[in-house]
Amino acid sequence: KTLTEHVKVVQENDDTMKIAAEDATQTLDSIQNIAKQNQDSLESFEERVGVTLATFDDHEESLAQARIAVEEQRDDVSEYISRTVLECTRDGLSELGEREREQTKYVTNTIISNTGKDMEATQSICNDSFANISERLEQLKNITQQGKSALESIVQQQCVTSDSLNHLINSKGSDF
Repeated sequence: KTLTEHVKVVQENDDTMKIAAEDATQTLDSIQNIAKQNQDSLESFEERVGVTLATFDDHEESLAQARIAVEEQRDDVSEYISRTVLECTRDGLSELGEREREQTKYVTNTIISNTGKDMEATQSICNDSFANISERLEQLKNITQQGKSALESIVQQQCVTSDSLNHLINSKGSDF
């Protein structure tokens, strides 16, 4: 292959890598969106609990009366609170679990699959490029070795000529 063909192969490899990077960016954006939805669900759950607690804080007098009523009906209240908290917790955990399953499915089916395919394509391109590069480097090494030998011969001739000129100048200088 010529150097132009090699450059074209490298450019095609770069284009393939760019497409793979763009695909990876899209994939990571999707993961980020799923993670954001998970965070929003968690914040919504926390907000509902926070609003409930804030309501209790705002009504101290009512709470005092409620405390007395709760003490009087302790078993019924305990069962109601346990059931309510359990339902709320189950719903929140179920929602988080579903989002995690979606995220895992997406990562497994899309990211890992696409990454494997992209890596195989890139490896194929790289193998071709490396074979061509090795051949070109060997040619370049041979040409450089030939140039080195020619350059050594030229430098040797220049040294002889320089020594002769130096000797001539010295002898002319002493005659003067």
